[in-house]
Amino acid sequence: MDEDRSALADFFNASRLEEIVFGNNMTSLTFAISHAIAREWQPGDEIVVTRLDHDANITPWVMEAEDRGCTVRWVDFYPDDGTLDLESFQKALEGQPWLVAFGYASNALATINPVAKLICMAHDACAWVYIDAVQHAPHGPIDVQYFAIQEQQCVDSLVLSRSRDICVLYLVRKKCIDFWRPNPSR
Repeated sequence: MDEDRSALADFFNASRLEEIVFGNNMTSLTFAISHAIAREWQPGDEIVVTRLDHDANITPWVMEAEDRGCTVRWVDFYPDDGTLDLESFQKALEGQPWLVAFGYASNALATINPVAKLICMAHDACAWVYIDAVQHAPHGPIDVQYFAIQEQQCVDSLVLSRSRDICVLYLVRKKCIDFWRPNPSR
């Protein structure tokens, strides 16, 4: 596993091996990390999800929010061109959400979100960021350190890639890695 983890860390330009976590699929990884992260949420906290996302990046967050008495803010998209409504995104950030979840690219419409800009906006609101990049990973490079350099911030977690048998989760922040508490044998 260490060789696989090392190869993926190189492929995605991760700085440490423990930033790479394996799982069965995007949905199960997102359920697992949403459950781990939500332990920190308090009633009244807010999270942000988008109507452009795949259900695997919505349902785990919404279920955890409901279980913990948190508010879910929804970001709309423009049906004419399939792009995220940045005004709706900014408005959803006004409540200082705990977490913002969005996709790198739409699985249904193939539109690519302005990820660096969205990360910057979310971090300006002091939110954690979770990005589903499964649909983008096979079609374009993902340099996970680019976001840290470009925006002087870093993505908190990013689901990177999948095949029929495995999904890769990239965890950046030490606190996020601590929440995950990965099994070293995975």
